[in-house]
Amino acid sequence: SCEAEDDDNCGWEFGIAVAEAIANALAAFAAWLELPGAGAEGRDLLERLSLDLDFFSAHLFGGLRRLEDPDAEAQLGPAEDRLLQALQSICVWALASVVRVVGSQAFSELVLWEWACRDALWASVLAKGVLWTPTSSCQPTSGSPGWPREMEEIQLKVLEALLGLSSPVVAFASQGGGDDVPISTQNEDLIHHRGTLALAAVSCQLPKVLVGASARAGARIAPSLLAFLVCLLQPELVDDKLPADSKAAEAAMASVLLGGSSASGARTIKEAKRTSGLLCRHLQRYAGVIWHLLSQVMQEYDGTPPAGFLPQCAELAYFLPVPDQCLLDFIACSLACFGSGNHDTDALIIVALCFVSANSGAVPASGGPLSEALSSISAEVKQIIDERWERWQWRGPVRLEALTQWAVRMELAQATQICGGLGGSLASTEAEAPVEDVLPAPLPPAPSRGRGTYLQELVGDAPSEFRCCYDGQLMMDPVASRLGHIFERSSLSHALATSGGLCPVTGSSLSLADCTRQPQL
Repeated sequence: SCEAEDDDNCGWEFGIAVAEAIANALAAFAAWLELPGAGAEGRDLLERLSLDLDFFSAHLFGGLRRLEDPDAEAQLGPAEDRLLQALQSICVWALASVVRVVGSQAFSELVLWEWACRDALWASVLAKGVLWTPTSSCQPTSGSPGWPREMEEIQLKVLEALLGLSSPVVAFASQGGGDDVPISTQNEDLIHHRGTLALAAVSCQLPKVLVGASARAGARIAPSLLAFLVCLLQPELVDDKLPADSKAAEAAMASVLLGGSSASGARTIKEAKRTSGLLCRHLQRYAGVIWHLLSQVMQEYDGTPPAGFLPQCAELAYFLPVPDQCLLDFIACSLACFGSGNHDTDALIIVALCFVSANSGAVPASGGPLSEALSSISAEVKQIIDERWERWQWRGPVRLEALTQWAVRMELAQATQICGGLGGSLASTEAEAPVEDVLPAPLPPAPSRGRGTYLQELVGDAPSEFRCCYDGQLMMDPVASRLGHIFERSSLSHALATSGGLCPVTGSSLSLADCTRQPQL
């Protein structure tokens, strides 16, 4: 426990008392903002607070990373729990102040982005601190200010804003709306922005909190979660038809993907793909929860989900294959909305289920409700599928061998040609989910400049000796194995749980108890 290590600061440089003092000061400021006459002065103070907290962000990030180990919550002692709640309260009351100034309806992804100084990691840390706190089961400790009365509303607004950070509106916020920016530059900016968000999600261990908050919010938020994950995984960058086996080939592929030449395009794409792979690896353990939530969407929206939902499900399945039982549930819930009388909708559902199944490695020979449903497709629906397959807006990657079997099962007239006309990439059914084992280097500088990215740059510029030898991320709680390998404690805990107690570097048996903390790092 931290009391044994340092009775005064619990492993955090400023100590519990300072964290609680900051949290209480922010709570008092948020209360003052509700008084009549706060108005313009409140907005001015909020802007100054944004800049002050930006320089405090590294300390807050480090403290939360050390304490919010998702695999070791039960090991927190009373003092550690008190510090954790104080640090979370800082995030909660900071964003509560923003919501109270701009108004709940006006709080958006752009507001979060600007207030976090356009720093993807800082925005993620603040949002995670708010979303981590359970509203019903967590009682404030004696030194903390408690939670805002509108806590649940704030959590929902922060979740919605976080899920909107991947939008082009946020990515191009610093461009000023000019029409003279080349399309290739805009595309590169967007790829870089989403790659930075993916790296931030990994760095602050966001997936568990994000998925848990979305599950609590319910099926209505699921399409936004899906769109956010797909944007960060960037399926449009997966293109096996353009092998980049040389720098010239990489540049040519970048020119195709960006819609024009760019000196930094190849590197931007390469690093974004690696970051996507790292995020994919972190999402694997939550696949069941994610797909269980997505399976509820069709019925939640009365058989008419938001535009793009089903194609994005197919794209996500390529990176995050649907577990067997979840796939059956997803198919059953989708087929419950089949046969509504709208032939276009019925055709969309069938094609979507074929793509999701193929990208999850399922084939007709395994049977199941989808295989049975294909036998009862009306001639009208089959004709729509047959006529429009090549023009269907599937832009993501697909596992060709499995998809071909579904096409043959439907007895489509174009079954031998349809897969060749797809806009997305093709991959074998035997291929695993595209998880990169190569550790991502820091992303190259963004082509367009924004203001203050203090935390993001601090983490990105960290020397190699301060990075975990497993995932390459900046270490906040370093530990050394018996063989001298240095890991981030929470990352090693996750790796050991996934591998069954094997060291991710050597493959030999290893336990967290065998590793010693390295506070000097």
